[in-house]
Amino acid sequence: MAALPLPTTTREWSVPDAVRVVVVDDDPLFREALVALLSTTDGIVVVGEAGDGESAVALTEELSPDLVVMDVEMPRLGGLDATGRILDHDPAIAVVVVSGTSDTAAKALQAGAVAYMRKGSDLAGLAPLLLNLARTRLPLDPPT
Repeated sequence: MAALPLPTTTREWSVPDAVRVVVVDDDPLFREALVALLSTTDGIVVVGEAGDGESAVALTEELSPDLVVMDVEMPRLGGLDATGRILDHDPAIAVVVVSGTSDTAAKALQAGAVAYMRKGSDLAGLAPLLLNLARTRLPLDPPT
């Protein structure tokens, strides 16, 4: 079994006091609802929001969030393409795709998303999902 490469930045080894999240959706009402839901959850801080894929890529490059909640169908750049660009720039970011259609789940995972939720599902489960993803993806201690 080959050894896994060690992270090259201290960001990969730090565990934040709160999970830093960017919310991306072209529907302003849905985006605001997600921001409101996540902002009331202990351990989650929404650090930014965007209404299209191009803005999402720029925002994640600027803010380096831990997680991105990403819609699929958006103007300028779709969520799956934006996910690929975000992960090309910083593979430590976890992307959770939230979409209104169920046929995009496999495509989202192929694009690099770590999870998928339908918009019609109970989104109250989104905050616990994000917290769990942060706990399982971020190492607790640097190597000794």
